[in-house]
Amino acid sequence: MAQVFLGLVVGMALGYWGGRSESRVANQAGFSPSAQAAEQSAVAPKSSNGSPASLHLYQSPAAIAKDRQESDYGLGDSYYKNLKPYPPGGPGDRTPLDLWHYAGRGDNSWGSPVLPVSWDKWVEMCKERKPKLMADVRSFMEGRFAFTGAVLAGARMSGGKPIMKGPVARLPKGVASYEDLAKLSADEIKKRDVFPFKPLAHPLQTTAHMLFPAQWTRAHPEHERMDVDFDMPEEYLPEFPPPMFLTTHKELGDVARGQEVTLGNYYEIFNGLLTPEQMEGLKELLRPSPTTWFNQTTHRVTVEPSARALASHVSRVTSTAMLTAPLSSRRTPGPIKRGCVWTPPV
Repeated sequence: MAQVFLGLVVGMALGYWGGRSESRVANQAGFSPSAQAAEQSAVAPKSSNGSPASLHLYQSPAAIAKDRQESDYGLGDSYYKNLKPYPPGGPGDRTPLDLWHYAGRGDNSWGSPVLPVSWDKWVEMCKERKPKLMADVRSFMEGRFAFTGAVLAGARMSGGKPIMKGPVARLPKGVASYEDLAKLSADEIKKRDVFPFKPLAHPLQTTAHMLFPAQWTRAHPEHERMDVDFDMPEEYLPEFPPPMFLTTHKELGDVARGQEVTLGNYYEIFNGLLTPEQMEGLKELLRPSPTTWFNQTTHRVTVEPSARALASHVSRVTSTAMLTAPLSSRRTPGPIKRGCVWTPPV
C-alpha cells in the first residue's frame, strides 16, 4: 500500500513539474498560455474533411488579372490567331517545311513509348520514305540558300577550316541585292514579304529530335538516322571535333587539341585544369544515357540501339546538329546554327 501511495505522489510531482516547465518555456518565448494554444491551433489547421492540412503543399488559387486587354504582342500577322492550325500527324508523317506559317498546340505533351506499328514495319517505312523526303528537303533548301562553296578570303576557324563567304540566303524576287534590302524599312520588308531569313523547321517534324550532320555520324555511325538526314552542306558547318576554350585558362588556347571530349579521355585533358566538382559534373555529362528516339528499345530512329552523352552538347553547339521537339514549329538549335556566331555564311 505504501508503494502505491509513493507512486501516486511521484506521478503527481512529475506532472506538476512538467506543466511548470512547459509554461515557463512558453512564457520565455513571449506566449501566454492562451496565445500558445492559439498558435498550436494555427500550426495544425484542419482541412474540410477534418484531417490535418499539409501547409507545405497548400497553395491558394492563382491570381487572375481583371479587365486585361487582348493583345497580339506586336506579332501582327504572325500571331497564332492569324496563322494556320498546326498540322496533325504521327511519328514519321510528313509536315510542311514552312512550319512558321502554322501555330497551336499538339494533342498532348506526352506520347506513348510504343511504336504505332511493329519494329520491322517501322524500319521499312522509315527507309522507304527517306529518299523522297530528302529529295524534297534538298529542293527546299536550294530554294532558300545559295551554297556556292565560295570561301571568305583569309578567314579561318580556330583549327584552320575555311569560313564560307556569305550571306547565302537567297533574296526574294523584287530585291536585287542586300544593299537594296538594307534601304527598306522594317514595315516595308514585312509588307512586301521579302525577309530572307525565315525560320527553318526540322525536316521531319513529327518525329523531330536530334539530327546529326555527316561529320558526326562518320565518327559515331550509331547516331545515323534511318528516317531523315541533315540538310546543310558540311562546308558550311563549324569544324569538328570542336575547339574548347576555358575562361579560367585562356593562356592555353584550345585545351582539347582537336580531340572530341569523351568519357575515355576527359581525365587526361582536364586533370589539373578543373576543380573536383567540375570534373565530376563533366563526367556525368559524358556518361552515355538513352534518350528519346536514341535508346535500346524499339522506340528509336537508329537501326542499332544507341545512346547519347555530351553529343547533345558538343554536336548541337559546335557542329550545328539540330534539336527540335515535335510540338515546336521551328528549330531550336545551338547558338552557331544558321550563323549566329559565324555570321558571314548566312
